[in-house]
Amino acid sequence: MKTFVLSLLAVSLAACSNSSSRVQPVALGPGSTIPQKQATLVAGRSGAYVALLPKGTLTLELESNPGAGYQWKLAKPLDESVLKLVSGPAVLPPIALAPNESTKPTPEKWVFQSVGPGTSKVRMIYSRSDQPLREDVAYDFTVNAE
Repeated sequence: MKTFVLSLLAVSLAACSNSSSRVQPVALGPGSTIPQKQATLVAGRSGAYVALLPKGTLTLELESNPGAGYQWKLAKPLDESVLKLVSGPAVLPPIALAPNESTKPTPEKWVFQSVGPGTSKVRMIYSRSDQPLREDVAYDFTVNAE
């Protein structure tokens, strides 16, 4: 009986593994798999995928603590033939706080626009404005522009 159950289990597992094992990309916005005119990413799972129509916009909102000197930055320049930065946060200098005080995180908003067809992988790095970029805290996303 054990042999029969184990054989049945092995056949079932083999059948499941042959089904679609590819992970589908996540497209955000209404219609999810259809390229969007406007899409929004809110702090969460890194690695998101967004499909944009020509001249479509992507708004990215990430939690930041600019009062303590921390902000999000682009890890490298964008491929401006595919995606351009329309607006980003203002750069604020760190403020001095008493030892028992803290600042509150606030949303930092970035707006990107598709320029031409192609795919652009974007990496955002969270660090202090007075320190070199470190990739300890990063947020990645991919934009496919039509």
